[in-house]
Amino acid sequence: MLYAAQTAASNTADRREYQHGIEFLPAAQGGYWLVWSSSKGDPPAGEQTRILADGTKCSYFTHDVYSAYIDTQQPEINPQRLVALPEAQEPVSGAVAANGAILLTFEDGSDSNITTDCWGRIQQRFTLYDHELTARTKLQTVSTSGAHSGHVAAVGDRFVIGYSEGWDNRGGDDNFGTGKRIFLDVINAQGGLQRSQAVVNGAHSKDWWPLIAGSSHYALLVWQRYVKQSQRAILMTAIYDPQAGRLLKRPTPLQTEVYYYHYDVQYLSGINRFLVAGNQLGEMVRERTQGNMPLKTQKGFIYLLDEQGDIVARWSASHACEVCGGYHTHPFVREAQPAIYDDAHQVKVLYPVKPKGMLLFAITANSIRLLHYVSDDYYWHSLGTDGIFLNRNTAYFASLSPLGLQTRMVHVE
Repeated sequence: MLYAAQTAASNTADRREYQHGIEFLPAAQGGYWLVWSSSKGDPPAGEQTRILADGTKCSYFTHDVYSAYIDTQQPEINPQRLVALPEAQEPVSGAVAANGAILLTFEDGSDSNITTDCWGRIQQRFTLYDHELTARTKLQTVSTSGAHSGHVAAVGDRFVIGYSEGWDNRGGDDNFGTGKRIFLDVINAQGGLQRSQAVVNGAHSKDWWPLIAGSSHYALLVWQRYVKQSQRAILMTAIYDPQAGRLLKRPTPLQTEVYYYHYDVQYLSGINRFLVAGNQLGEMVRERTQGNMPLKTQKGFIYLLDEQGDIVARWSASHACEVCGGYHTHPFVREAQPAIYDDAHQVKVLYPVKPKGMLLFAITANSIRLLHYVSDDYYWHSLGTDGIFLNRNTAYFASLSPLGLQTRMVHVE
């Protein structure tokens, strides 16, 4: 959420205060648009604070949305402020429709007034842009009040925004809170709302942080479901048909014991498959390299799904992965998207993994094969990472950090 009250007994740092949310979007003129949320500049300023009359210290985020055009022949970052409003606009998520229109969505706190209390008012907002990233609509709000945690995918000439509604300040990741319900809004190529649909109504579960990917026909929605008094979530999926306005596949559990927020979803157009990756959370162990402190083991997994949401292949890291750079499990980085070389018949997928480096996979319509570990000396942060292939053997990543946007160029075979 955007705001927190801090007291002497509670001073937990949230590094999302610096930057949060990033996306590479294909540009019509070739190359890519890169969009990301950063706190009043890049390098970021971090959170701001106010003291209320009763002495309460309020901390709040101040992100704007930035953009940069990326030339694949000579990539460099020249940030331009794209959205600048009071309070925070984060995390940004974007998609490109078949006609070249671009939609960006983010939580927006610009309606907030925190002079009397710490809890601001957020809405899930969106704007439609043309292929040159020029705004074609004013800032709009999704159909449900109090929405948050939204992400968007394109399905043909339509956009599908998946978002959460409602919030409980208890439970979830380190007791930071949980969402309640999941909704979808379908936005047409002119930026108009076509329909809205509840996916999960919150009557019997707590569901939030929906991620979404789109094929030319359907959208796959993936989200986390709260498990009471546990650090482990259930990873849920649903397939939505935006043209018919119906769930082709209703909410279905995909993986249990998932580490909160540690999952991702992509569409691989060359083989017409959805890819879902994440980390399963294991038992507490002690590692000598970490000062004999108890740690949670994490084991990466990948599912390959067809357009109907049926599983066609799966992969799981072994406890002693020989190609994982000497680490036991080498889990995926939180809020990291892969670089994808989306060729016909076989797709190369390069995922950032903890604490550093990447895993390269070869994926066909019916198989997932780990090729090798790609070494790199950069330690990833959990604020948002995305990557592209500049050519068949060269990948380029942009990653958010408390020090600002970081880039990595890596060579793979």
